Amino acid sequence: MTPVFNEKHLLWLHQLLQCQSITPIDDGAQSLIHDFLKEIISNIDTHQAHGIATNNTAYYFNNNQPTLVFAGHTDVVPAGQQEWIANPFQLTRLEDRLIGRGIVDMKGAIICFLAALEHMLQYHPLSCPSIMILLTSNEEGCGTQGLQYLLKDIVVPSPSLVIIGEPSSIDIPGDCIKTGRRGSIHAEVDLKGQPYHVAYAGDYHPLYYIEELVAQLKAIDWDCGIDIPFFAKSSFQITKIQTQECVENVIPASLKLRFNIRYSPATSLDICSNLLDQTLKKYPLQSTTRWRQGATPWRSSITDQDIERLLKAHWAYKGYFSTDGGVSDGYKIAAQLTDRIIELGLSHKSAHQINEWTTLNDLKTLTELYIQLMLKITNRSL
Repeated sequence: MTPVFNEKHLLWLHQLLQCQSITPIDDGAQSLIHDFLKEIISNIDTHQAHGIATNNTAYYFNNNQPTLVFAGHTDVVPAGQQEWIANPFQLTRLEDRLIGRGIVDMKGAIICFLAALEHMLQYHPLSCPSIMILLTSNEEGCGTQGLQYLLKDIVVPSPSLVIIGEPSSIDIPGDCIKTGRRGSIHAEVDLKGQPYHVAYAGDYHPLYYIEELVAQLKAIDWDCGIDIPFFAKSSFQITKIQTQECVENVIPASLKLRFNIRYSPATSLDICSNLLDQTLKKYPLQSTTRWRQGATPWRSSITDQDIERLLKAHWAYKGYFSTDGGVSDGYKIAAQLTDRIIELGLSHKSAHQINEWTTLNDLKTLTELYIQLMLKITNRSL
């Protein structure tokens, strides 16, 4: 039997890494994936719903079986080429490491899924589920006209499972599976007072209060004392503090404070806005706040016990289930398609880092996990 992840799939991965698909540019990645699919499936249907500077493509294969959806993104974060050991947009081997921008987030998972699909069609053709692959080139960026743009433009048969190929694992594929995510809210606060000469400073300026204000914002319980099972508490992180440009002997009159709240289902944008307003009222400064709703929280309806049975049956270890980490496209799928979602991919440890890497063994392991999930879906045991 041919190995589940072999040299052909490694070549596919090399070709996919060569696409400089820095978000939201696709740079031919989705067309290349279509070419790979045509090598293993003769009757693949394609639907495109491209947005402005964003490519979105759905590939569908009907095998008269329950439907499994794989959702992924072909875009990557910038590489900073001068700091890599080799060209980040090619596959580089260094001892047991395979290096390239996007290899774990998430081009490697895409190729693993194609390898799993090829294995199913060759060795378990009657047990291969119907497959829909959803791809966007704008997940790492703002996500505007991304996967949600595609979902509203297509009809997806009610799926038994959606797999998102995000790098959810810690050390080895499957040791951590995301079964939900917190939401994300962004805010930018403009604080204004008056400028002062440094030798005659008063206290009506933002820098006088900023240390105390930040401490109060960090101390806020954004969940108002409510704990939600499976979710960590909402967290507050400052992402920018910037004053206006002044000469060195002038205290600036204005300051911009930018922050993010990763929030559990216990709170909302309205609650966070009210808590911020109550805090800002304590200070004698003019303030203007701009809020932007990012992702919303979601939680899978597939139980941890169901997934654990799969892992224990195949790997003899208990996986760890989590809703932490960054935002994915899971909230879009949960809102527009189904909440039968898991995120299962390679290790996240090198994602977005210089010399992003994985191993051939991890690619094989992830491919085997995808095969087991396909078999479970067809047997209706998940």
